[in-house]
Amino acid sequence: MGRIVTGLSFWAVAAVAAQGQAQDSPSPEATSEVRHYADGSRYEGGAANGLPDGRGTFTMPDGYTYSGQWSGGEIRGAGRADYPGGAVYEGTFAAGAPDGTGRIDHPDGPTYSGDWSGGRIEGTGVATYPDDLRYSGSLQDGRPHGTGRFEGPSGYAYHGEWVEGRRQGTARITYPGGAAYAGAVADGVPDGAGTVTWPDDTTYAGTWSGGRPDGAGVLTRPDDPDAGPVRYAGEWSEGRMEGTGEATYPDGTVYRGGLSDGVPDGRGRAEFPDGISYAGDWEQGRIDGAGAATYPDGAVYEGDFVAGLRQGSGVLTLPDGTRYAGAWEDGLRSGLGTERYADGTVYTGRFAEGLRDGPGRVTLPDGATYEGDWTAGRIEGTGRAAYATGDIYEGGFEGGVREGSGTLRYADGTVLRGVWSDGTLVEPAAPDG
Repeated sequence: MGRIVTGLSFWAVAAVAAQGQAQDSPSPEATSEVRHYADGSRYEGGAANGLPDGRGTFTMPDGYTYSGQWSGGEIRGAGRADYPGGAVYEGTFAAGAPDGTGRIDHPDGPTYSGDWSGGRIEGTGVATYPDDLRYSGSLQDGRPHGTGRFEGPSGYAYHGEWVEGRRQGTARITYPGGAAYAGAVADGVPDGAGTVTWPDDTTYAGTWSGGRPDGAGVLTRPDDPDAGPVRYAGEWSEGRMEGTGEATYPDGTVYRGGLSDGVPDGRGRAEFPDGISYAGDWEQGRIDGAGAATYPDGAVYEGDFVAGLRQGSGVLTLPDGTRYAGAWEDGLRSGLGTERYADGTVYTGRFAEGLRDGPGRVTLPDGATYEGDWTAGRIEGTGRAAYATGDIYEGGFEGGVREGSGTLRYADGTVLRGVWSDGTLVEPAAPDG
């Protein structure tokens, strides 16, 4: 906000009046006189000792007029000045210039009413501007300086400190729409420590830079599933949640860790309302990278994730001691892996969609083994089964039982060879030789 200009050098007026270059002879006594000056100026009013004194009116060829108190040839006391440009000042004068208390009105709308010093607006007053803008408070050299209030019809209002016409220091600001700020200000915008409250009860309290949250701060807002966290406490950069912080979401999820552009990014830990927790890598708001997830039933997964699903390489340990280590895809065991069960059973081989599928080997607690084909979690295809009794079967399987061509060798040397159905030899092969 700039200076309010008076429109004329009062000092020039006083100098002309004091020169006493009247064409009429001065009188040493107090009289009422009319004087004409060489430059075309005219004075009419009281005089003493040859100088304007008391009440008088002074006019200049350019249209300037002063009417009011004089003392010893000097404009001093209460009066009114009309300027060539149309501005009008009414108030007190000293040494030919506005001094004390007065009001000036400009033809294009601005007005000022308040303190003056040496022809300058200085002290406390009220200034109005076109478009219903208004300032009230301290001024220096025609500009707001100190403490003051500026407001307009849009609903914007600034009440606080000013430095040489700039809004600088601490203040309270009300914005169109109802938001309100209290705190440090630089060049008219929040800068430093401060708090803003919006009409929907959203608040931010913390540090600002250039009108945007920047540094450390706390944001709270009403529940809105589409608006992000209902509470965030942490670091900000250029108005965005950026750095390290703690965010609480409408569904009760709590996240602590790195954020970028308002969403989890980097390393962080989340606790979800269903009891699941995750600690590890995040990318653009999604669980992505290496991490560890703990589930409500006590299961723990450590390994790779993609878009929130187990994918890549990882280890899942269940509460009963079952442990799978291997490849994952779309959250399911898929690829090569090893699964160890609480009873001692061990399977090593291929998986698909969470089930044994493809070539694999299983060893049971009693020492029995099967090595061969699997389909959708069942022994199916061709394989070799070695039983705890010492018997060995090699051949076809379906649904976990002998099916199709196969040979069973008993531990005592007996051999059964032929076609099997549902675990029974139905077409014995001809004996050898």
